[in-house]
Order: sequence, then structure tokens, then C-alpha cells
Amino acid sequence: MSVPIDALTALVGPVEIAEDVPAQVRDRFAESVPGARVLVTTDPECEAARSRLENGARLIAGERVKGDGLVAASALMDRMWSFGGWEVAQTHESLSNYLLEETYEVLDAILAGDREALNEELGDLLLQVLFHARIAECESTAPPVDIDTIAGALVAKLCHRSHIWPANLRSRSTLRRRSGHGISERLRRSRVPRSLTALRRANPQGCWLSSM
Repeated sequence: MSVPIDALTALVGPVEIAEDVPAQVRDRFAESVPGARVLVTTDPECEAARSRLENGARLIAGERVKGDGLVAASALMDRMWSFGGWEVAQTHESLSNYLLEETYEVLDAILAGDREALNEELGDLLLQVLFHARIAECESTAPPVDIDTIAGALVAKLCHRSHIWPANLRSRSTLRRRSGHGISERLRRSRVPRSLTALRRANPQGCWLSSM
């Protein structure tokens, strides 16, 4: 969450911190003062923000950058986790079938050429990634794992792949196209009926995963 330069002077006095603001940002303020002249929020469409704007308040918004949505999704997962209940009772194993089903629903959307469905299903798959990352963060086993270590490991891996360098782009691109075409053909030729759920198609023999 970035803070616009224009907002720095407004943050000197008392501020009200909305519930959607990540904990690491909230901790930087001494306290949240309900009804304060300044409201800090990540969602300008929330009820408190809309009410202030209708009464003539000025909106000072930070420039949006690619990835802001991922930060918001991660913060939302943390908030869901803080409520306790069903979420905190889950394990990697209990969510494994959900992960498998969401993966196949993404493939369904790709094969159907349905971009709206693809957007929704990729979001559902992202939720599974965030969920597993949050579960791993609470585990006491080493090494520590959370959404940042996962993203960091991916960045490190990609930066060491030779195909990101110009000399190999053409050959690698051709290889990826051929590989993707082969996968698509194998999926299209599958004899498992599409009327079955994605999870049933993933397990056509009825062999369910009980552990990972």
C-alpha cells in the first residue's frame, strides 16, 4: 500500500483507519480515531469513504500499479483468517481436492475460450494459492513459508532461467508453443465426459486423494 506525497501533510493529525487497511500499515499509526477528519482506506468505494466524498471530502489516491490487486487479495485472506472458524481449521490435505477441482475448471475455461469464466476461475485458483500460503505461514516447521517467500522463490527461479535472455527467446518460444499445443490436443481427445464435474474428470476411476 503506497501513500501519495500529497497525503503526507494530512496524515500528521488524527486519522481513522478503515478495517480493510493491512495490519502492517495500521501498526504505523499511533491509533485509529473514529470520526477523524482523515480516513485511510484501500477501498475508495467503501461506505465510509463514499459518505465522506458525498459531504465534499477530497480524495487523495495513490497511483495504481500492476499487482495492487494481489496485495489486496493477500490482505483479504489475512482478514478472513483473523475471523477464525472454518478457515483456520483447514489443512493442505483438506484443501487438496479443492485445489485440483479449481485447476481443472481453469482448463475447462481455456478449452471453451471463455475469457469471463477464465477470469473467474483463475481467481478461484488464486484463492487456493493464498489459502495454502496462509496455512504454511502458520506451520512451525522450517524453513518458513508465506506468500512473500513463495513469490520470492518464483522470482529467483525465473531470473535464473536461460530463456529470459534474448539469444534464446526464439527457440524457447517455439518449444513452448509446441508443448502447449500437445497438451491442448491431449485434453481435447480425452474420453472422459465433459458433463462430469472437473474433479470427477480429474479422477475418472474414482480414486480420491486422502493425503498429499
